[in-house]
Amino acid sequence: MFDITRKQSFDALDMWLREASKNEGEKLPVFVIGNKSDLNSNRKVARADAEKWVKARNFAGYYESSAKEGNGYSQIFSAISEAV
Repeated sequence: MFDITRKQSFDALDMWLREASKNEGEKLPVFVIGNKSDLNSNRKVARADAEKWVKARNFAGYYESSAKEGNGYSQIFSAISEAV
């Protein structure tokens, strides 16, 4: 998960993936979630760029959510349940 209003949090995903792979995390399906979709006007990471990044790595999917508004989570959890 990263904050769509903070490019640094998106850029840090590679570091988190390296950490996960140290603990055999590469065997798990990876879903990337852009949080704070309610702040779209402050967006620093374009949805298309995040989707391209996810697709280039053959990850399970990219979704956006808003913890503040509580949206996006049912779609995310449905995708996860179908993947495992």
